[in-house]
Amino acid sequence: MVLFDDIVSYNQGESIVFSDGNTYQRDPSPDGYINGFRYNGLTRRAFTSSHHWLGMIANYQLKINQNFTTNFGTDLRYSQGSNYIRISNLLGADAYFDYFNLNNLDLKLFF
Repeated sequence: MVLFDDIVSYNQGESIVFSDGNTYQRDPSPDGYINGFRYNGLTRRAFTSSHHWLGMIANYQLKINQNFTTNFGTDLRYSQGSNYIRISNLLGADAYFDYFNLNNLDLKLFF
């Protein structure tokens, strides 16, 4: 069972007793209660895949005589897919910030 109300309270900085019996209280990030790689809030994300296919299969059979038959065929297919992650619920946090940037080659994952 997921206690979403407790997660929302934790993300908003309230003191919460979790299932391990310990009391936890989240320290706010410098800009408020923002979830992300550097801050320990909980956010629900949805992994989505989108695919498009287009194709054609064709076959032509030619009977030359009673003993010989030949076949000609083609199989053309095209596929495009994209996979992405989107935020589906901040669970009480103010925002979500993703520090990962594929375009920044100098990015250090651990600041």
